[in-house]
Amino acid sequence: MKEFSLVYNNIVLNVICDEYIEQLIKEHFKNHLLFSECNSNLTYTLIISENILKPNGKYYRMVDKWFDNATLDCYIDNSSKMCFATNFQASTIEYRNLLIQYFVANLFNRLLEIDGYLGVHSSCVEQNGNGVLFAAGRNSGKTICMLNLMNNGFNSVTNDKIALKYNGQQMVGYGIAQSVSIRLSPEFCAQPENQKYVKLALERGIDIKNQNMLEGNNIVLNDNELADLNNVNQVFDTSISCIITPTYDPYIDKPVFQRLKPEQVRNLIVDQYMSLVHDTTIFFRDIHLGEEINRNITLDNVINIPSYSCRQNENTTREFTDTIRKLVLKK
Repeated sequence: MKEFSLVYNNIVLNVICDEYIEQLIKEHFKNHLLFSECNSNLTYTLIISENILKPNGKYYRMVDKWFDNATLDCYIDNSSKMCFATNFQASTIEYRNLLIQYFVANLFNRLLEIDGYLGVHSSCVEQNGNGVLFAAGRNSGKTICMLNLMNNGFNSVTNDKIALKYNGQQMVGYGIAQSVSIRLSPEFCAQPENQKYVKLALERGIDIKNQNMLEGNNIVLNDNELADLNNVNQVFDTSISCIITPTYDPYIDKPVFQRLKPEQVRNLIVDQYMSLVHDTTIFFRDIHLGEEINRNITLDNVINIPSYSCRQNENTTREFTDTIRKLVLKK
């Protein structure tokens, strides 16, 4: 059995697991937190193995329909600050491995929630310690905005979900490990800066012809692959310097920015709230470590961050990036 800790700030999850599981966990969390020897100043302990005899705690079963209804047995023992996972059942080894990674990720996300982090549906990039957060609904252009800035040297923080926390001095965004699905629309593929995605898609045998605007074939990359493809870094977290809520507008030839009022900013974050714990592992809500830190503190302070609505499209990339640097990041 392998023993190690997953560490982010004051959150320490000690893990005891089978050897192959160690590699799965470290692969998933690469560049999202630190790995260390087991820490006596722990937050919680996870024991995860193919065979655990008579685990303690309240019993739950995880069923994940996305992985062909793969399952595992979970036991939560708050009195000992321990969680057990065993009896993995899946149709393929790939689904078993994804099930394990997803399970551990959601357990760690629950510890983030307990520590006061607020989940938001968003993408985020960073440069020189300045984080740019894109918060909006689906098909609004968040991913395009993120890729635009990464093309221009911004580092990757997260795609689709971030954990926000106001620490008394600044708003910090912690990047949740997520894959990014890039829609290979004709407009996207026509841009010179996106030829690296076209080349990779062709190498992977992905058909990039004849897609419509919303249902075209996608290429899926994990966040480390995306950062490497763009020759930028993948960073744990960043101070949030500005918030952008993008709207995709194919009929403009330059981006249109408009400053948001404080109440609009608060409503935006409320609208884009995402639980850090997915419904397939909702039983992690039963993990308690005393009183949770109030996440409304973060919500009350988010209104102080400069925030803008922005209409944009694939053809406004250069001016969009320049405006972010000059207007928002004061560069």
